[in-house]
Amino acid sequence: DVTLRFKMPKRGQEAPRYLTNEELKKLKNSDCTLPEIKRAAMFSYATGLRVSDLLNLSFKDIVKVDDDYYIKFKSKKTGVNQFNALSDFAIEQIGEIGNPTDKIFKFNYSH
Repeated sequence: DVTLRFKMPKRGQEAPRYLTNEELKKLKNSDCTLPEIKRAAMFSYATGLRVSDLLNLSFKDIVKVDDDYYIKFKSKKTGVNQFNALSDFAIEQIGEIGNPTDKIFKFNYSH
């Protein structure tokens, strides 16, 4: 039976909640006093990256193949290597490509 190869979802687990297109549009057009946080959030929504992976992302993780951009990284949570295509919207959130070792999103926390 082919279905035996698939993991069944655990009972009682809530399905992940995603933003609707309308909610994303509102987020994109909203004012934000911390533009770096907004940019990172929009990139996360565009790519599905977890915050833990976003914090570790450097420009060296962005790869251009022909006219397309990809992101390559090792997931902090799962340890699995990822190689994913980037949408134009995700690329817009990156902005200008910097030094390979520079973090894409720089968060300055001050209390």
